[in-house]
Parts: sequence; structure tokens; C-alpha cells
Amino acid sequence: LSRTFIAGEMALGFWAFAKKAAGALDSFLILRVFTLYQFGAYQLLLSFYAILSDVFHDVFGEVVGTDLSRFVGAGEEAKAKKLFREYALFRLLLAAIPSAVLFFTAPAVAAYMQYGDDAVAVLRTMAFLFLLDAVILLITMVLKLRLQFTALAPRATLQKLFQLGALSAFFFFGHMGLREVFFAQLAGAGGAILIMIPAAW
Repeated sequence: LSRTFIAGEMALGFWAFAKKAAGALDSFLILRVFTLYQFGAYQLLLSFYAILSDVFHDVFGEVVGTDLSRFVGAGEEAKAKKLFREYALFRLLLAAIPSAVLFFTAPAVAAYMQYGDDAVAVLRTMAFLFLLDAVILLITMVLKLRLQFTALAPRATLQKLFQLGALSAFFFFGHMGLREVFFAQLAGAGGAILIMIPAAW
């Protein structure tokens, strides 16, 4: 109990604090560069993404997680692996729906919302977030199932740190606009996935 849960909770607490610090630096860079219009557009796009993500996010995740735990507890590893593979395929296909719709309808959405010439690139960059979020959810499910708290705890913080690194590069060495901010979010999610893959595998 002390090794698995208490140490795990302490790790989660430490990394949660570090995540807030990295998030504050992210916000500082964004607020330093964005105009009021750009920041409003950024918040609107985040809300738009959150609405779509909630509809397609973690469907049947709790039920599948319970069954996975039951199979593993009963020593039925083959059934657990089969169920996870089936759910992973389902989850990735489900995430591909909003990703593909947003990617291919970006010109129409941009014209309707009157965001300007670079809006299509911004929306198409956003589209890939759905797929990366689905991969993160699947990796997180595996790590929780195996009680790998020390591997799971730094995930959100590492994601923020990779995002901060990308934002800093744009801030100091290039141009930082809406597209770059969403690209930084992709970099954060992708970096976190790469770090967690060995433990999840």
C-alpha cells in the first residue's frame, strides 16, 4: 500500500504543482504576444474543441476499464489484451471522425467564422489534437490498470513542458500566432506520448 498508493499520490501531487507552473509560463508567453482579438479567437477555438472532444472523448472508457481490471485480476491476460485492442481500435476510429470532419471542412468553417486567411491552417492543425488525445487516453488506461503511478504522474506536466518548449522557440526565434500555439499543443501531446510509450508497452 505505501509503495504503490502513498508514493503514487505524492508523485501525482508534485507533478500537478509543476504542471501549474509550466501552464503559467505558457499563459505568460501567449498573453505577451496575442492581441485582444487573437486571444478571444484562441479561447473560442479552445471552447469549440472542448465541445467536440467531450462528445467523442472516453466513450465506454469506464466500462472497458472495469472489465480490463476484472480480467487481469482473474489472471485472464489474453482476454484483457483482446478487449484492449478492440477498444483501442474503436477509440482511434471514433477520434478520427471529428479530426477528419474538421480537417476537410476547415475552409467552410473559417469562412463562416470570418477568421481570416490563416484560419484554415489553424483549424487543420487543431484537427490532429483529437487523435493525439485518443492515444494519450489509451496509454493512460494501461498505466492506471497496472498501477504505474510514477510513469503516469508526470504525463500532464511533461505535456505542458514540451508545449512550453515549442512556444518558447516560436516566441524567441520566430513568429507566434494562433497556428503556432496549436502546433505547440500538438508538440506537447506528441512529446508526452513518446515519453510514456516504453512504460505502456
